[in-house]
Amino acid sequence: MTSNSSGAAMTIRQAMIDTAAEARTHLGDSLQAVRQFLRSRLDPIGAFCDREGRPDVYYTVFGIEAARATQMPLDLDQTAQFLDILEDGANLDFVHTAALVRCRADVGRPVESGWTDRILERIESHRSADGGYGPRPGDPVGSAYHNFLAVCVYQDLARKMPDPQGVADSLALLERAEGGFVLQPDAVHPAVPATAAGIVTLQSLGRPVREQTLDWLLRQCKAIGGFTAAPLAPVQDLLSTATALFALTQARVDIGPIRGRCLEFVESLWDTGGGFCGNWLDETVDCEYTYYGLLALGCL
Repeated sequence: MTSNSSGAAMTIRQAMIDTAAEARTHLGDSLQAVRQFLRSRLDPIGAFCDREGRPDVYYTVFGIEAARATQMPLDLDQTAQFLDILEDGANLDFVHTAALVRCRADVGRPVESGWTDRILERIESHRSADGGYGPRPGDPVGSAYHNFLAVCVYQDLARKMPDPQGVADSLALLERAEGGFVLQPDAVHPAVPATAAGIVTLQSLGRPVREQTLDWLLRQCKAIGGFTAAPLAPVQDLLSTATALFALTQARVDIGPIRGRCLEFVESLWDTGGGFCGNWLDETVDCEYTYYGLLALGCL
């Protein structure tokens, strides 16, 4: 895990926000357009909206953190009231529970007594037999994504994760000899988002990352820029590109050789309305991909 200027450990969440904030140097006069787009996705109840225009806690993570990265003022008290409606998210799945926790950390308002314990009890119900965390309670094996989210949850709640070695052991089962992580053990080919998640998770746990894994991830950058989700995927996408660049820069890998082409790819997904599209086949802009656009630019 990286450290801030005071020497304290920095959470993955804060490292991503700080990186996304570096995008301001690339945006220049377009910064105001990004802020305007984000405002257009903000519901009066304090939540950011999904692609259908519905307030959503998952999209609120990206909206809040994109707003913070671009220094857009937010009424966090209003957002906290939206989060209060969700209480401890008893009906949410793992991903949306993690989003609720991350939003709470971003808002920085106190929660009721016992809230954290109830959240963590539900997270721990997803512990898999291999020591990691799976999508469903009782899953026999963990996934790279859910292992990553679990580490983020414990960091954002300032709680010590029980048996972090179990997560490292779970990730070891997902790593392939040629480098790269699969999302789940039955997958054939390594995936870029899974590999990025694995690298960042291992670093946050203070575990080493193999050079073969870093080399594999760097090699996935296409000649025309950007990363695909998997080697055989038809088109590069912004999520894979942003997470790959973030993982590589956090691991102190020199991305100089791919910087120019990645910058061109990210800029090609910019919409003049102030947001970013997910890939060349998707013309819809939303908070999630706008955040990933900022994260990618911040790495470059």
